Formats: sequence, structure tokens, C-alpha cells
Amino acid sequence: MMGTNQMRALHPIVRVGAVVVAMLASFAGAFFVVRTSMRDVQAGVRPGIDHAAAQATPIAQECETQGAACVRHGRPGVCLSGRCVLDSGVCSFNTDCDDSNACTHDTCAEGRCLNAAQVAADFTCTLADNSQGVCTASRCVRPMPPSCAVDRDCPDGRGVCSVWSCVESRCVMQAAAEGAECELASTMDGTCHAGACVQPPEGDGRDPRHCRVVQSWYGPYQSCIRGTRFTLTAAELLEEAKHIEAAIHTELLYDVRVALVPISDGGYNVLVFNRQDRSAVQGLVDPSFVAFTIAGYTERSTWKSRTLQIWVRPYEEGWAISTSGGRQAVREGRRRSALGAFGVVDIRALREWLQRHFRRIDPPAPEALDATTQRRPAHASR
Repeated sequence: MMGTNQMRALHPIVRVGAVVVAMLASFAGAFFVVRTSMRDVQAGVRPGIDHAAAQATPIAQECETQGAACVRHGRPGVCLSGRCVLDSGVCSFNTDCDDSNACTHDTCAEGRCLNAAQVAADFTCTLADNSQGVCTASRCVRPMPPSCAVDRDCPDGRGVCSVWSCVESRCVMQAAAEGAECELASTMDGTCHAGACVQPPEGDGRDPRHCRVVQSWYGPYQSCIRGTRFTLTAAELLEEAKHIEAAIHTELLYDVRVALVPISDGGYNVLVFNRQDRSAVQGLVDPSFVAFTIAGYTERSTWKSRTLQIWVRPYEEGWAISTSGGRQAVREGRRRSALGAFGVVDIRALREWLQRHFRRIDPPAPEALDATTQRRPAHASR
């Protein structure tokens, strides 16, 4: 995984691609992709994505004045391209609550995300090794094998509060004890209650700090993995959103609004909204560049991020990918780069990976708002 300084060093390489090409022949192909993609952006095409079906159907407006204050679910927001975009901490539509988990049904109920388990018994999903699994209690697990030799041949019951064992070549399930440790789909530690894995009643859901002694050329030292926070305060949410906005503006010169939406089992979706019209220079938002920047930010953050949503046109044309998928794209770009050991990313490899994993978001239908005003707030634009 890339460090802070390495991630910050990547964008200058993209910006001065011509110089890099002259010095490093291995970047000729990558620079060609960048230059070609910029022409595509100016033509209205987002690089790194299959745009064959990307032409969105115009939809009705919720509000009229760009930057005007608006209210939905009793929460304040701002009007962007005719849609009301709320501040961090609440959801507007079901799409905001997509937790990148095929085993949950995601809905927004008056500003709060509900991520319920899929109830269909035959609902399938894809495991980490790309094999097919089945959904059980919001988790994707291996299907029941016809026979077994050892316990690990049976499904993993840690997230579904069950214990599986291999008895006489058959997998046998027993319910986990009340209060036993379990793991939520978000990877947050939970406890078993009434046969279900539930969140801890108190605290911020921070994973414990794990430390171990590591041997190096300079002798042993203690390496600690910091805890991950699954919940943030309202003030922290607004602060993190502003930091992400600043990072995107600094590295990409995009004018965006960022909102963090809490997911019911812990963690936050990162919603990025383009403030500008596509005819403006700062409105030429490229989702692959945004995913690249967010990958570096979430790698350094201490809170759990879930899904990245990039709305080129707010709630009209959007693309989504899990934040872990964005970081995987960067790792793939480094692996394919001749200078990957130094933190350099092959842009073509990055885009190819994103093209396979970005997914189009179905735009939500507009709805009536609580209220709108024509007064332009001071923070509406930069």
C-alpha cells in the first residue's frame, strides 16, 4: 500500500506527463492514455469507464437556483444542478446507502440508512477469490459442500453467529453462544444476540490496537496497527468532508462538494458531487482521477470508508466503486509500473482496473423538498 508521500508524488507525474515521457520511456503508454482521456473529458466522456450506455435521461429539478439553500428530511443542504445535496450525516436516497455488499438491501428512511439482510434463500454473491457464494445474514459465505474432511471445509460462521464443524464428513451447524464475539459485514467487531451479530452498545466501534515485534536490519521494533473508527461525531464528519474537498481541489483543481453518509453497520460512504457545469473547466470531473485521490486519502484515514460515489451531475450521472476497490486499483497500477517499487503508478493499468470495477449508479427520481430559499450561501462555491 502506498504511503502519504508516495501518493502525493503521483499527481505531479500526471500533470507533467510530457517531461516524464521524455525521461522515462516506460511512461509513454501511460501518458498517451492521460492525453487521450483529457480529450475524451472535453468531449463529455469519462475515462476509465464504459460509456456506451452513459447518456443520462434529463430529469425534473428539485430546486432552481444553483447554490441556494434547501431542506430535505429536516436537514440543510445546497442546490446543485437542480438537486438538493444534503450535508454529511444523513442520506437523501436509497442510492446513498449502497454499502458495496450484495447481501444487503439498502434503503434510506428519512435520512437514515437501513442495510437489511437479503431474505431470498438463493441469493448469490461473489467471494474474495471471485468464486460464487451465498448470502447468509448479510454475509457472503461459501455454499454448503456435499462433504467435508476438516472443519475449515465448512462455511465461515463468524459473521452469522454460528459454529460449523465437520462430523462424519458432513458439515454440522450449532448456534454461537449468547454474547460470543462476531464480525459485522463492515468488519467491525460485534457480539451475538438472539442469533444475530449486532453492534457494540457503546463506544465508537474502534478496533483494538494490535502490536507485534518485528525484526529488521536495525534490530527489533514494535509495529502497531492503528484502530479503525466506525463512527464519527457530527463535527468530525463535517471536518473530514471539508478535508476531502480540499484534497480534491488541491490535487485535481475540481470544485466539488463532499458528504459522508453513515452505513447502519458502521463506516461511511463518500459522496462526491460536481458543483460546476460540464461546460466549465472545473466541471470536467474525471471519476478515475477522483478515485485515485480518494484512495490516497482513505489509506491515511483512521475511519472506515465503504463506497465511493462520484456524481458528475448530481443525482443524474454517477459512478460507484468500493473505496477498497480504489486502493486495489492503485496497487495494480504500482504492480504494473516499472517504477512501482518507488510508488509510481502505471496510469493505463489503473484505468483498466477501474473500467472493470466502476459501476453506473441508477439516478434516483426527484422528490418534493421541505423548503428552498433563493439566498445563495457563502459556502456554495469556491
